[in-house]
Amino acid sequence: MTALNIFKSVKSNSTTTSKWLLSFFLILTCQVSIGSNEGPNNGSSFTSIAIGGSTSSWQNPSYAQISDNQYAQNAIFLTANGEYTDYLVATDFGFSLSSNVIVNGIVIDVEKSSSIGSKTGDYRVRIIKGGVVGTGDESITGVWGNSDVISTYGSDTSKWAETWLYSDINASNFGFAIAVYRQGGGSDSIVANIDEIRITVYFTQSLPITLSSMNAEVIEHKVFISWSSVTEINNDYYTVEKSRDGVEFQELATIDGAGKSFLVRKYGLIDEELPIGTSYYRLTQTDYDGNTQSFPVVSVIYEAPVTASFSVFPNPVRRGEKLFLEFIESTENRNPLDNSAIQIMLLDNLGREVYSTTITKEESPNKFMDISTSLTPGIYYVISRNSTEVYVKKLMVK
Repeated sequence: MTALNIFKSVKSNSTTTSKWLLSFFLILTCQVSIGSNEGPNNGSSFTSIAIGGSTSSWQNPSYAQISDNQYAQNAIFLTANGEYTDYLVATDFGFSLSSNVIVNGIVIDVEKSSSIGSKTGDYRVRIIKGGVVGTGDESITGVWGNSDVISTYGSDTSKWAETWLYSDINASNFGFAIAVYRQGGGSDSIVANIDEIRITVYFTQSLPITLSSMNAEVIEHKVFISWSSVTEINNDYYTVEKSRDGVEFQELATIDGAGKSFLVRKYGLIDEELPIGTSYYRLTQTDYDGNTQSFPVVSVIYEAPVTASFSVFPNPVRRGEKLFLEFIESTENRNPLDNSAIQIMLLDNLGREVYSTTITKEESPNKFMDISTSLTPGIYYVISRNSTEVYVKKLMVK
């Protein structure tokens, strides 16, 4: 799976704290889905729609709205074997699915009977999507009885040969169509009775973002809060909040989400206002419907400032000049170099890597990088990291 480093615009309510986004850590995430359903709902709009060759429309179609022993019926008797009716159509079922659902199946319950048992059957049983009668048929083989029974069409996994968005189900022109026919001859006249039509929709509700972990760590007297997503569905934006006591949180920044994405996306935020003691951070996701989801709080402990161990000069630097990198032992005997290799990266203001190399401790005193004349003037970030430490320096290129 491709990993994308994402730089998002930061809209902060703070005027005293400088914040910028950097992405280079991976946090494992997983997608969680919740199975659910809505309904059964009753329609509020009923009509009769002609089928070529039919012998009867439906009278009192609105009587199929609720179960009250008042029936929608074929207006003309079915007197000959094979005669069939128009569609009885019910729509406007009042669904309100969220935009982050995946429709799995549709179940339709029809309370029905026939004036004479054993001579009425399903001719066509169809779903209506966007006001159009579908082609997938869910007719049940057999005959109707002469007393009311509820027949169930479809299932919690049947999509009726259609593909569905939440908006299709919520639309007022989503619905159901049924036509009946006479089975067998004789001198009797057949009347089909439909007392109620109701629909239940089964779906999986995918939480827009589900993180298995979130990370916060102190880097050069600042806090780097980082997270990543595997899947984003309907994701409008993230909110990062900060607290000193873990109870009362204040908004630190909001960061645009990816909307809909199925690639690994990595995010991060640096909080440069770091007080001594414990600071708590909370991430909340908001989708386009305004629904929110908060993730577990993470914390960092900041004990005391430490002398910087990495510097770059000159800063600002001009294109075509050499940028020197200096590594210094800290006053607290922290060795940023230890015996491991040091990775050096230069990122532009959008978080894109424009230069990368690896050096050893022995190379470090005289290490420099050539600032390409092809670089666009502006803000860049120099990242130095080894197995235990990460250092970030802001660089102006002229």
